[in-house]
Amino acid sequence: MTKITQLHVARTLPAPARPAVQAIESLSLGIPVTLGVLALVALAWDGLKDIVIGDFGLPMLRADVLSGFALLVLMACVLAIGLRLIRRARADRLTRAEHRLLEEIDAGLRNGEFVPYFQPIYDLHEERVVAAEALVRWVDATGRVRPPADFIPLLEKTNRLTVLTRAMFDQVARSVADFDRAGLSIDVSVNISAQDFENIDVASEIETYCLIAGIAPNRVKVELTETHSLQRVDMARIAAAKLSARSIQLVLDDFGTGYASMHVLDLLPFSQIKLDRSFIAGLLTDPTARAIVKASRSLAFSLGLEVVAEGVEDAATVERLADMGIRLIQGYYYGRAMPAGEFLAAAAPYRVQLAA
Repeated sequence: MTKITQLHVARTLPAPARPAVQAIESLSLGIPVTLGVLALVALAWDGLKDIVIGDFGLPMLRADVLSGFALLVLMACVLAIGLRLIRRARADRLTRAEHRLLEEIDAGLRNGEFVPYFQPIYDLHEERVVAAEALVRWVDATGRVRPPADFIPLLEKTNRLTVLTRAMFDQVARSVADFDRAGLSIDVSVNISAQDFENIDVASEIETYCLIAGIAPNRVKVELTETHSLQRVDMARIAAAKLSARSIQLVLDDFGTGYASMHVLDLLPFSQIKLDRSFIAGLLTDPTARAIVKASRSLAFSLGLEVVAEGVEDAATVERLADMGIRLIQGYYYGRAMPAGEFLAAAAPYRVQLAA
């Protein structure tokens, strides 16, 4: 990570709430509820009693009893609502373990511990690696490589995912430039959540980092994940239009996993779809999975989209995909996700010999 990016990360990270602060916030949420109930009792007591006396002509004592009962019911409802709000607010806050992990994540973001690992995408027709997907990994201070499941959920919960997205844009652009200098000319896709896609200027961000790295912006592809979470379609369309204006390709990840994928395919100008690994895993044994892969391939080809099969792990699956006309393969069969240096060494047979 460049010094400029590290400074940007440090400035944009929101400060985590301390446990003591969280406790005070929980208490402060309960205070207005309690005061509200007391104020309601004070204001409503005489009013309810007057209504009971005036409308029903009941004696004063009976009116007191009925109006008091009505107030108790009202108080119970208000308290139930207040307690539910408090419980929901506490559920949104962090546990002590999450708080400790978040401090480690924040330090890792500042120190450049989050890095892209590159998984090759192999073209069966050209018989070479033609692209890669950048998958984020956390190499923590102890040297342990931690998968996305260890940090992505907490980053989403605390609205820090955008900081990681920008760090990936920066590092991927610089890695593509390094690959070029080593004679390996490939495009690389970067995952982005639906939330970030709607809320930040993805095209401008990528363009900036690519220009700093000295490469064309269209060398980085945007791989949209969790499309079922898209809520602001108008903003997503604007973001996609900005990408198209810069010739940056938009890739639809995990295609075939639900109605959301089909729906979003009609909304945004994708250039490529990635078939979900769950269907690829069952390609040889499950007729339903095989039918879904065939139908997805036919749909994509009719729309002029490229198709990438993810999660390919054996030669038999590669052969079946080739028979179906699917040429772009990603999975352990051609290589796992690996650090940039290791990826470059693995892709050495496909590098162009540079002039001295």
